[in-house]
Amino acid sequence: MEFARREAPYIRPNVDVGSMMLQVLAALIPAALAHVWYFGPGFLFNLIIATAFCVGGETLMMRARGRDPMIALSDYSAIVTAALLAFALPSLTPWWVTATGALFAIVVA
Repeated sequence: MEFARREAPYIRPNVDVGSMMLQVLAALIPAALAHVWYFGPGFLFNLIIATAFCVGGETLMMRARGRDPMIALSDYSAIVTAALLAFALPSLTPWWVTATGALFAIVVA
């Protein structure tokens, strides 16, 4: 018995990782506004610290590996990691705890 061979019934979308991560960040905006409303502006401070340390850690690791950092930074995954970390931490977390978590998330993980 011989089976007929067919192509996949779908068309691959023209979506890359960078555009998908930007959609994730856009989807987090209402949650971020609600988080600031309920828990105060400490979330924004955590978000800024986490973003700075995630992007900095990604840049340092790419340079240590001898690669162009813009290739890794153009997919926005470090910023999504920073945003998720800021959501996971309490608003009154000290800055060094946020910075340590961000560096650990990017450099080690």
